[in-house]
Amino acid sequence: MMSVDWHRLRANLGPAHLVSGIRVEYIADDWRSITVALQPRGLLRARREAHSSAALYAMTDPFPALMVRYQMGTDFLVWDRVGSVELLAAARGRVWARIELGEDDVQRLHRMTADGARHLHLFSIDIRDAEGMAVARVEKMIYVRRNTTAAGERA
Repeated sequence: MMSVDWHRLRANLGPAHLVSGIRVEYIADDWRSITVALQPRGLLRARREAHSSAALYAMTDPFPALMVRYQMGTDFLVWDRVGSVELLAAARGRVWARIELGEDDVQRLHRMTADGARHLHLFSIDIRDAEGMAVARVEKMIYVRRNTTAAGERA
């Protein structure tokens, strides 16, 4: 597996993140915590408009599924099932979010998928402004199921 620093660098150099001002600031070595930020750049900064819901959603989008994937390992199918964003207040300037996956969540995922059943895990992620006020809430539902490929078993 590649280092978390490599993943952080790769995410930060991606065209969508570069243009929009999204930056991955931290990935824990065990993939249990990720901090991302959105700082408007160029014309977006000059206009001083509120962040769009699409930009706020994009800053969190791939990370819950990646966190589950790295916690569960290659024996599991992990898909990004559905997501939504709720705007709570106008978000201007730098905003940030910390995405966390606790030990109890990982144990629940293993327990719920032990017999091959699917489990839908819901992440609720608050996006905060510089003062710490929640300006948006992103919800991501992640599909998890044990990947069984032996003959006669579900794939």
